[in-house]
Amino acid sequence: MVDQGNKFDDEIDLGALLGTLWRGKAQILLFAVLATFIGIAYAKLVAVPTYTASTTLAIKESGSSIIDIEAVMSGVSSDSDSLNTETAVLKSRDLLERLSAELNLKNDPEFNPTIRPPSKLSLDGILDRPVRTYTDQEVTNEIVENLFSAISTSVQRSTFIIAISVTTQSATKSRDIANALAQLYLDDQIRVKFETLEDAVTWLSARVIELEAELQTRDDELKNQTAEADYINPDGLQALNQQVRELRERLIGEQTDASRAQARFAEMNAVVASGNIDAILDFTQDPTLRRLSSQGSRDTLLKEDSAFKTRLDLLVGRTQKDVERALTQVSTIVETVEAMELRVDKQATMLAELQRMQREIDTTSVLYECPSSGFLEPKAA
Repeated sequence: MVDQGNKFDDEIDLGALLGTLWRGKAQILLFAVLATFIGIAYAKLVAVPTYTASTTLAIKESGSSIIDIEAVMSGVSSDSDSLNTETAVLKSRDLLERLSAELNLKNDPEFNPTIRPPSKLSLDGILDRPVRTYTDQEVTNEIVENLFSAISTSVQRSTFIIAISVTTQSATKSRDIANALAQLYLDDQIRVKFETLEDAVTWLSARVIELEAELQTRDDELKNQTAEADYINPDGLQALNQQVRELRERLIGEQTDASRAQARFAEMNAVVASGNIDAILDFTQDPTLRRLSSQGSRDTLLKEDSAFKTRLDLLVGRTQKDVERALTQVSTIVETVEAMELRVDKQATMLAELQRMQREIDTTSVLYECPSSGFLEPKAA
């Protein structure tokens, strides 16, 4: 069985509701009039219409080499970090201060709150509060802060374009500020590029003078070294090395001959000391000694006053002189080889030094000629 009492309790009694509203009609009308008055007062006394103007800057890609005039004169790098940096530059304090000065915003109440007339809703006039004085720096700070708030910058997606938007109480003012800021930025970029170029040209001009003096000094040093070195050159050094090799081969032969002469002299002394006439004759193979051996008794042949002994001593002396001559020749060749080796080493060192100096001159010459011939000339399109 349905409970009829609960069914009627769930229904809205429109009559009762309208009665309630009618009884409170005075209060509702009062609140409506009050809200309307507040809205009109805000619109007339407080609210100020604003206008937004926009402009765009296209950032041109550039290279990084300062040697290229086109790279110096073109725009900034187009990577995202560089583009974001440029958006920050657009709202930098230095640029905004120059913008304020150019547009004389110091006399604009919108940006310079220190010259605004008292608000109609302000209590300053009623309470007769003293007027505060501001320093020039404080005024500048206020203007820059208000400009910073009025200006917004952004990079358009997938482009090298920076958008500048300005919102003020005047459409003309917004347009002028946007255009003036863009122009100041462009002028600033050109100024920076020209200053960079001027610094580079100044540095290179000084460097060219230094290189010219360095080139002259190195050239003089090379001439002096070449004059002292006389005929030193790779071919001459190679010929000298060949002479050293030939002398070394000759030295080996002379040392062999000297060894043979020493061995013969030693053997001859041994044969003579033995006193064996036949052994002496076989070793010396001297016809005169053989003839003298047959002219007398063999027992008297080795006596000091005999002709045989005199001849034999002469042969021994000749053999000794052969040894001395061979050893002298070896010593002479050794000294010659050592002297020529020192000469080769010295000439090799001097030649290496001359070649090093020539390379330095060539390098300095390239550095000297490059800036003077190519830096100040823009590349052909």
